Amino acid sequence: MLVIRRKISRNQSYTVFMMADYYREWPTSDYEHQEILRIFKQDGPYQDVINDFSEYKLSEGSGPSNQD
Repeated sequence: MLVIRRKISRNQSYTVFMMADYYREWPTSDYEHQEILRIFKQDGPYQDVINDFSEYKLSEGSGPSNQD
């Protein structure tokens, strides 16, 4: 499973990609980070996609997969 997180230091913000044996930080703007999340479907629960919303039951009952 790929985990995507935001890391913010005093001078720079990063998008962090983590897997079991992989860790990578990229300097990104807030807009770029949001686009990455949108592409990797971390913005809500989706059918057949394992992300924070499915693993931790975040925003249960809402999101793109539950809209008709």
